[in-house]
Amino acid sequence: MFKKILNILIVTSLLLVLGVGNAFAAENSGTTEINKEEYKAMMEAVKDKVKQGKEDEVENLPEVIDFKEKYTENEINEFVKTTDAFKSAFDQEIASNEIKSEDLEIGMNEEKIVEFEDGSFVVISDTTEEELKPVKDGMISTMATHTGTAGKNYKTDYKQQWWGVYLAMEAHLITRYTVYKDKITIYDTDHAGTKAIFPTTVDAITTSVVSNNKKSVQSKGNYRKTNGVVIGSQPIGYVTYHTLRTTISISSVSGSTVKFTTKSTTE
Repeated sequence: MFKKILNILIVTSLLLVLGVGNAFAAENSGTTEINKEEYKAMMEAVKDKVKQGKEDEVENLPEVIDFKEKYTENEINEFVKTTDAFKSAFDQEIASNEIKSEDLEIGMNEEKIVEFEDGSFVVISDTTEEELKPVKDGMISTMATHTGTAGKNYKTDYKQQWWGVYLAMEAHLITRYTVYKDKITIYDTDHAGTKAIFPTTVDAITTSVVSNNKKSVQSKGNYRKTNGVVIGSQPIGYVTYHTLRTTISISSVSGSTVKFTTKSTTE
């Protein structure tokens, strides 16, 4: 009985800790309702920086600094959980209804920002580039057509970002492969660049090759997202799972020139 009560107290304490932090400065410690119009205006400035590829400068924006000074960390974290972008990361039905209705066909090495009415947004990109040599050590969808040379190596990085006030989570599925005239060979997959910011945790990540050495091949990555913390591989909080898939297919061959498509989806 004592052990059971002790376990309950430990879990309760951990859950309480999720709402406590000291990363943000705040002038007031009471509960303040966040002004949604103020939030949307701030997110416009955040989105502009993201579009410019200057994500590292977001935290230094005057709008973001003022926002963090006006509200406590707990108030901000609780508000972020209510944003459409955050909910889409943990609820596939919302993601399907809100994001899949957007035009998500992305050209070569481009990205798409899916904006929500409340000001939050999701960034989706699918980039492919040639690699000089193999590196063997170490439902949202996008589709693009590429022209390559038989026998050369390529890397496709399928990335998703979920933005509230901050970048809450970023997931990558990286696929490295060689394109031949009659087949595609995947020689490596990884999730480099995948990360999450408190109170979100992403772990238990695995990447693998689903099919290989064919005209159409596929890789996938599995990701566990926790709206909370993970202690000793045990998640404490709301848990969901995401699977990213990338399919690479040969579409035509002319001499040594090979045209191939990359299609990435989220489940």
